[in-house]
Amino acid sequence: KSYAKKITEMESGNEKSVSANFGRIIVPFNYQSPIARTLHVRYVLSLADVNDPRLEKVFQEGETRVYEIKGE
Repeated sequence: KSYAKKITEMESGNEKSVSANFGRIIVPFNYQSPIARTLHVRYVLSLADVNDPRLEKVFQEGETRVYEIKGE
C-alpha cells in the first residue's frame, strides 16, 4: 500500500494524492521524478526509443529497450 502511494505521488507530482488502485503490475512513467531517485530506480524499460541525455541504452531484445540512468 505504501509503495502504491509513492508511485501515485511520483506520477501525479502531488503528495496529497489518493493512492491509485494497481493490479499485479505497476507501470510508472515518470522516471524523472525525484521520487524515482529515492526508490533507487536505475533502469528504465521502454517499447520505443527514448531520447534523453540522462539515459544510456544498454540492451534491446525485440521491441523492449533497457536504458540505464547515468550517474546512478
